[in-house]
Amino acid sequence: MKTMQKLLVGAVIVGVGMLMSCSEKKKSDFDFPTDKIDKKVIGRWVMTDIDGKALPTNGKEAFTIYSAQKGFQSAAFGNKIWLNKAEFKLEIEENVLFWSVQPNENVQSFHRHAINFVNDNELDATSHAIVIDNGDTIKNVGPIRTRFTRVTDDFAKEIIGTWEGKLIVEQDEPAEMEKAAENKKARKGKKDKIVEDVQPVNIEELHRWQYNTDGTFAHYLKTGENWELTSNAVSEYFVYGKLLCSRWADSTGGDSECWDIEIKDDAMKWAALRLNEDGSLYATSLDLTRVPNEVSAEVPKEASEDTPVENPAEQ
Repeated sequence: MKTMQKLLVGAVIVGVGMLMSCSEKKKSDFDFPTDKIDKKVIGRWVMTDIDGKALPTNGKEAFTIYSAQKGFQSAAFGNKIWLNKAEFKLEIEENVLFWSVQPNENVQSFHRHAINFVNDNELDATSHAIVIDNGDTIKNVGPIRTRFTRVTDDFAKEIIGTWEGKLIVEQDEPAEMEKAAENKKARKGKKDKIVEDVQPVNIEELHRWQYNTDGTFAHYLKTGENWELTSNAVSEYFVYGKLLCSRWADSTGGDSECWDIEIKDDAMKWAALRLNEDGSLYATSLDLTRVPNEVSAEVPKEASEDTPVENPAEQ
């Protein structure tokens, strides 16, 4: 009996020791080495502004700080940089966050964010980013003033399934259109009429996107009565909060694009700011409807990596 009591006491002591160890570790993980950074930086963030101006959607990047030592970054820039929750080791000095990530064996990017202020919804920083490809600097941006918005909603589960939509392109605000028209006149050396009221242009093409639980997607274009699969060697996507980024590649090359999305029931809205050749911005959007099938009905409630996705061409 005494032997059993000793064993039980020993087990309790070991258990308490393990709990204390875990508790101390958890505390140290969030023990910032400086009092100049508010712990509110812990969380998920998406960049929305640079130097007080709205950021083109393809230029958005996101990061998560989940302790005082670690985080991960998500971003898509052309076909060179694809970061889907790339983990990094966080370094902190005074009010500065620093990390580096390596999208592939040839490319490495370095990020520095001096935090100006952070609250429950926004993070403001003075930022600098450098991207090196095979030893050559291909991007060196900063210092710039950046604003990040905290991620609250997330559509990573709701997007699983097949969606159908038709592209809508919207012209920019009149002031921006006037600037673009003036630039066009200067290039052509003649007076062109400035269009003040331009209606959205509808491109009569039906598309379907099939989003799978493994991070891949398939794109279909309707030709006549048939849905034709776009053949790509690489078709990947990620959803970070409301930011949807996709990339594709084949033997001739590849690219990527990002959209801000909203999903409610069986309707999804894509919206984005894109760059004109003259540097002005224009808005584009896409309304999509979920294609009914078993996966579309089940997955939004609880995404399962074992759930197969139906071929939309069969619908």
